[in-house]
Amino acid sequence: MKMPKEYVLVLIVGLFLLAYLLEAIVDPLSIPLATPYQFISNNHYAKFPFTTAVILIRTLAIFITPLWLASFMQKAFQFKAVSFLVIGTLLQLYAVQSVATPTVGISLEWAISFAYAGALLYIPMLTYFITGAFAKPKSTKSSEIGSLTQDDDDED
Repeated sequence: MKMPKEYVLVLIVGLFLLAYLLEAIVDPLSIPLATPYQFISNNHYAKFPFTTAVILIRTLAIFITPLWLASFMQKAFQFKAVSFLVIGTLLQLYAVQSVATPTVGISLEWAISFAYAGALLYIPMLTYFITGAFAKPKSTKSSEIGSLTQDDDDED
């Protein structure tokens, strides 16, 4: 079943709003983490279940957003794959930098969400790389390509 793109946009906005409303209820997370991935590895999710729900909802919204934007492009599998690689890597690098340095850019919850969404973007990236590698290239007739010789529209 194919969902209309307007519904997906409403879903994304709804997830961001839900995460915002839930985050307003809980206090900001203030635990020392070296990387955003320590939140799961040290079982902090069991100590902070409500904050974990906020992080997961926001991660889902961040993850769906580039997928929704890529749905407007037909085919272009390799472009989508490279775009997801760049976006995923930048999200993870920004998250690690914001957690590791004492700068006040984004909250810890946002940094963790960015890191997890960036890691999740590697799944569609691999899918698009594989699809693009095995996709049949669009065949063009040699007469449509043109030539380096005299064209009909060239004036002397």
